[in-house]
Amino acid sequence: MALYVPGSLLCNPEVVPCCSSCSKVEVYNEPDLSHLGCKSTGIRTNASDPACMYFKMFAAASNAVKKVSKALQIGGPATSQGRWLQDLCEYCTEHNVALDFLTTHR
Repeated sequence: MALYVPGSLLCNPEVVPCCSSCSKVEVYNEPDLSHLGCKSTGIRTNASDPACMYFKMFAAASNAVKKVSKALQIGGPATSQGRWLQDLCEYCTEHNVALDFLTTHR
């Protein structure tokens, strides 16, 4: 996970232990290019596939972050080329998971 502070500075807990000014949490980086069991077809994936671990991981992270502070924003999936944006929105809606922002890389 990456933590961000206002002004787009990276907040690394090892560098800034209290990280009191962090406002956003991004879950993972390019999960579409990793080995999380999700198979992509174009920009979509099958979030309901039990082998696809990213969405369950996102839900767990989202719930944990919101338990710490409702003010913290949670987002992702930080995929390449706009992949999984619609999938994450649908998953979060269907499973009542907090999602405050979307991220992707071009």
